[in-house]
Amino acid sequence: MNILVTATPFCEDSKEPIKLLKKHNLNFIFYSKDINTETKLINLLKDKDIVIAGLENYSEKVLKKSKKLKLISRVGIGLDNIDLKAAKKYKVSVTNTPDGPTAAVVEFTIGLIFSSLRLIHKSYLNILNSNWTRETGFRIENCIIGVIGVGRTGSGVVNLLNKLGVKKILVNDINYNNIKFKKNTFKTTKKKIYRQADIISLHIPYTKKTHKLISYKELKMFKKNSILINTSRGGIVDEKALYSALKNKKLFSAAMDVFLNEPYKGQLKKLKNCLLTSHMASMSKDCRIKMETEATEAAIRFINKKKLKNYLGKIEL
Repeated sequence: MNILVTATPFCEDSKEPIKLLKKHNLNFIFYSKDINTETKLINLLKDKDIVIAGLENYSEKVLKKSKKLKLISRVGIGLDNIDLKAAKKYKVSVTNTPDGPTAAVVEFTIGLIFSSLRLIHKSYLNILNSNWTRETGFRIENCIIGVIGVGRTGSGVVNLLNKLGVKKILVNDINYNNIKFKKNTFKTTKKKIYRQADIISLHIPYTKKTHKLISYKELKMFKKNSILINTSRGGIVDEKALYSALKNKKLFSAAMDVFLNEPYKGQLKKLKNCLLTSHMASMSKDCRIKMETEATEAAIRFINKKKLKNYLGKIEL
């Protein structure tokens, strides 16, 4: 079987995935450049059976044209770049690596919260511009924090917030999976989180229902001097609405690691009270190695007709 690796970076910190592929005598090639058109991806996949995938877009057109493709093994957790209905239609199996990035995203989220509370990034930018000013912010212990989505990552954020001494945490999810929360953590509606929380952190997938979940209407409900954190998926936050709220000082600050279109080139770049990072929440060395290895192992299991972990498709070899 022929394998294409499009996930980038890949094997920068460990050669274990390559060793696994070579150990099983598999044919594989790496493609590390941006894949920004369907035509380019279709051409790359024309003779490939398996792709160890990154964030490129697997649309119905791509899947229909990729006649040999049998498995998309996603390095990462998000699947909004894969048309799962089309994958089922064209008998392409799909797996992901949801456990690998969790710890890294949790820690990164907490880092964004601290920077947004104290405007650390703004002070840095000011100094670069020879502007010596001291920013006055808030302490995390005195904040009410809202977490929307308490799956692997969201619940991890809640646990770490508890250890940091946060006195009140509000949570919302469509399925709490029998999670037992501490006495300072309360299940509530999204609207109550918008109105009561000083900090709101998003940990939900991007779907039709969550598209622009946070837009003008929702931002109007936010408390003055509140903070929005998004390490989940671009498209959940209406970027134009967020720009307006930050510019007009409705919000104290925001931190965005994900965007509807990446690389991001929009108006938020003009604002010092918005911390922007390049979809890097999962990019710790240990978590990246784990994701790459798990995605490679999934490809090998598929070839050997073994049961797949984190299987999201409907057709197996």
